[in-house]
Amino acid sequence: SMLARHDEARVCGTQAREVFDRCGDARSAGKAETNLGNLASRRNRDHDAEEHYRRARERFAKAGDSESYIAATRGLAEVLARQHRFD
Repeated sequence: SMLARHDEARVCGTQAREVFDRCGDARSAGKAETNLGNLASRRNRDHDAEEHYRRARERFAKAGDSESYIAATRGLAEVLARQHRFD
């Protein structure tokens, strides 16, 4: 991201998530999904970021990883707040 290689980062993150999903590793897939959400959020792609964070939360819930679930919820909250969506 610091080198403005956002598209490459997105492709790598998507590939990693797909591998983790195929392996049944919900926690690692959730981490990749959260990273994709962070990347989208930094680029002000709020709709994409929201989708990534919501999918990450589903994976973390499945994995029983409450700490990562909270981190994804925080990212989601930031994106929704930026859009003044408080419902």
